Amino acid sequence: MTSASIAPWLSTSRWPTVPIRYVAKLGTGHTPSRNVPEYWENCTVPWVTLADVWQLRDGTVDVIKDTKEKISQLGLANSSAVKYPAGTVILSRTASVGFSAILGADMATTQDFATWTCGPRLDRRYLLHALRAMASDLKRVAAGSTHKTIYMPDIEQLRIPLPSLDEQRRIADFVDGATKAVDSLVAATGRQFALLDAKLLEFLRVMTTSGGTTELSSTGVPWMPKMASGWTLHKLSRIFATGSGTTPRSDNPAYFDGPYGWVNTADLRDSVIFRTGRTVTTEALRVHSALKVYRPEALIVAMYGATVGRVGVLDSDACVNQACCVLYRPTGMRVKYLFHWFVAHRSEIMSLASGGGQPNISQELVRSFRVPAPDLAGQDCLLADIDRYTERIGVERAHLAARMKLLGERRQALITAAVTGQIDVSTARGIEV
Repeated sequence: MTSASIAPWLSTSRWPTVPIRYVAKLGTGHTPSRNVPEYWENCTVPWVTLADVWQLRDGTVDVIKDTKEKISQLGLANSSAVKYPAGTVILSRTASVGFSAILGADMATTQDFATWTCGPRLDRRYLLHALRAMASDLKRVAAGSTHKTIYMPDIEQLRIPLPSLDEQRRIADFVDGATKAVDSLVAATGRQFALLDAKLLEFLRVMTTSGGTTELSSTGVPWMPKMASGWTLHKLSRIFATGSGTTPRSDNPAYFDGPYGWVNTADLRDSVIFRTGRTVTTEALRVHSALKVYRPEALIVAMYGATVGRVGVLDSDACVNQACCVLYRPTGMRVKYLFHWFVAHRSEIMSLASGGGQPNISQELVRSFRVPAPDLAGQDCLLADIDRYTERIGVERAHLAARMKLLGERRQALITAAVTGQIDVSTARGIEV
C-alpha cells in the first residue's frame, strides 16, 4: 500500500515528504513469554499495551507518563521487547488503530505499537501531530476481519512533510495552542451534556415520586421518603410476574443462531432492546428448563456487575441470562412508567447491592421494591409529560452532538493544514484560530 493511498492529502504539502523511517528509527514491541513465570516477577519496566490507549482516545494527552502493566528486566532481556528512550513517539496499529503519543519515560511496548525514535532532523512533537493528522486515514485502511491492523510493511511506507527543524517547532507550538482552544470548547460541551443528563434524571425522579405536586405523604422507604398524596405504593411482586433465565452451554452450536434474542446485562442501556449480539434456538429452550421466552414490553433489570440497576424493555421475543431479572404481565402499572422509575433511582438501587468486586442485587430484592404511582390514567398523563420533556432534551443533545462533531472536524483540519503548510504559522497564533 502506498503512502498516497493512506493519506492522499499529503499531496497538498508545501514541503517535500519523506518516509518517517528516513528521519526516525522505526521499531515495534513484544510480549515476553507468559509461559515463563520468572519473566513476570519483579516487574519494573513500564510497558505500553492496548490497555493504555484509553488515555489517548480524545487526543488531549500528548505524553504517556504511566502504564497499566510492567515487565521485568529478565523478560525484557529474553524477548524481542525493547526499552525505548523517553521522547520516542508511538502509534497503536492493532485493534485500536491510529492513536499516538510520546513516551514520558523509558518504556517498552507490545507488538501492537510502532515506535519512532526521532533523529536530528525531526521534532517529536511535530511527528506526533503529523501522525494524528493521518489517524482517520489509518483507521480507514486498516485490514483484518476480527482485529483491524496496520501491518509493518505499510508502517514503513508512512510519509510526512519535512520542513526545517525550526519550522517544525513553530508548527508544533501553533498546533498546541490551536487544539488547546478547541479542546476547551469540547470540554465545555461535554459539561453541557452532563448537565442535560442530570436535568433529565431529576425530572424523572420528580415525575415518578411526586408528579410535580407539593402535596406529599410518607412512603416509609428511607431512600425514597416522599410521594404524592393520593398515590399508591405498589410492591413489585404483587403487580408484576417475575422471572430470570440461564446461559446455554456455549460448546453446543445447536443452541445458538436461532429465532430468539438472548439478552445479557451488556444489552441493558436504559433503553428499548431492539437487537442482541446472540440468539438462541428452540433446541436450547427444550434442553434448558430455566431458559424462557419473554414477550415484548417485558422489563429487564441487571442484577450483577457494573451494570447493576440498568434496565431495558424488550422490543421482540427474547430470552435472558441468569444475571437478569424480568418483570412482565403488569397489573395496575405501565411498564414504561416503571422503566422511568428504575432509571431515576439507579444510584439508590446500586447502593443496595452487596458484594465487593462483583456487586449484585437479588431477584427477591427487586420483587420487594415499592414504587409510588397514581392510577393508570394518571400514569398516562405523566408519561405524556415525560415524553415531551425527553424529546426536548433529545433536541438539545442533538445540537450538542453536532457541535462536538464540528469541533472534532475543526481540530483535525487545523492539524492537517498546519503540518502541510496550508496555514502560515509564522503569522498566526494557535489561540486566535
